[in-house]
Amino acid sequence: MAKIVGEAGKGINKLIRKRKIKILIWAAFFYVGLYFAYKAFLHSLKSSAIIAILGFAVLVRFLYSSVEKETDEIGKRIKHARKGKRGEEFIGSILEKLPDNYTVIHDIETPYGNVDHIVVGPTGVFVIETKSHHGRITERNGLLLRNNKPLEKNFIKQVLDNTFYIKEKIKESVGIEAYVKALLVFTNAYVDIKREIANVKIINKSFLLKAIKNSRTSLTDEQINSVEELLLKLKEQST
Repeated sequence: MAKIVGEAGKGINKLIRKRKIKILIWAAFFYVGLYFAYKAFLHSLKSSAIIAILGFAVLVRFLYSSVEKETDEIGKRIKHARKGKRGEEFIGSILEKLPDNYTVIHDIETPYGNVDHIVVGPTGVFVIETKSHHGRITERNGLLLRNNKPLEKNFIKQVLDNTFYIKEKIKESVGIEAYVKALLVFTNAYVDIKREIANVKIINKSFLLKAIKNSRTSLTDEQINSVEELLLKLKEQST
């Protein structure tokens, strides 16, 4: 069993908490707005009851619609984040099955965002981005498609930016040109892509362990220990 550092999907918990706080802020905005609308309503009653009632109704409707729209959108993002968390946890359970000469580190922050998983072992260093989309994943001229429609974000660039960052950190701190491979892993989708795109391997979860263990690159025990030490420092800095 591989050595595990961190908890898969834990980084998403922070994101979910932030989004829940946003919902509370919008709820507070609604009640504060309602309070001032009521105060204005009482003041307007002195001059015209009809205008006061209509004005109060319009203000309440506006406040409610604005808050409902924002909180619904945040709620959808929370649901999506929870789905992503389950995907990362599932990938974490797969990576645990690697031999004991591999180390798996979950959730490392970089200037380009969060790295879901990094694996270091005798076959190299692997930066893994997990996606929980359903459907059929294909590509057209290097552009990823889900059910023949472009994905909502450039996931190729996302994982490449993090991969180049990790590679440069290893070169600066350890002094070696380590093999750092970018893997974009879909937990639920059928991946119908036969080639790498910009040196990123795009696969279904079923092929993850094979992609790691069958890599032709090799690292010595000393190199593995040095890279692992660096990654643990990066992990500590991101917590």
